[in-house]
Amino acid sequence: MIKESLTLRHCATVHDCTGCGYGCDTNGLPRNRDLLNDAADAIEELSERADELGEELTAAMELVHKRNDKIEKLKAAVPHWISVEERLPEPYQNVLTCAWKLFGPDRKRVCGIDYVLDNGEWACGGESYKTMVTHWMPLPSTEGLK
Repeated sequence: MIKESLTLRHCATVHDCTGCGYGCDTNGLPRNRDLLNDAADAIEELSERADELGEELTAAMELVHKRNDKIEKLKAAVPHWISVEERLPEPYQNVLTCAWKLFGPDRKRVCGIDYVLDNGEWACGGESYKTMVTHWMPLPSTEGLK
């Protein structure tokens, strides 16, 4: 029981406040025992419900954290464009590339399947070429394809 409900129950049952220590001076007004007990009941019910809601909130927050963790794992599993400034793929690993082709009369944005050489240059089919690759991503998995 919480202090407030104990105080109300005490005031509902004790007729004399002298020396009770609860400080519930009524200034000579009569006490309504039913009202005081009802108020104590309401305080106890609200306190219990608040505890239940706190437990439910804690469980819900744990579920949200678990789902957020799962979402982050799924995001990490989905291929995404990686800036070459962030990192390069392993040498000779075929990857999708997004690049500016710097040869010919037009400067074009293109995507293709390329790989990076040991020296950091990009190549396709064993031939190095002048390309300004800006982003790359791993090739999608062929697992499960027939």
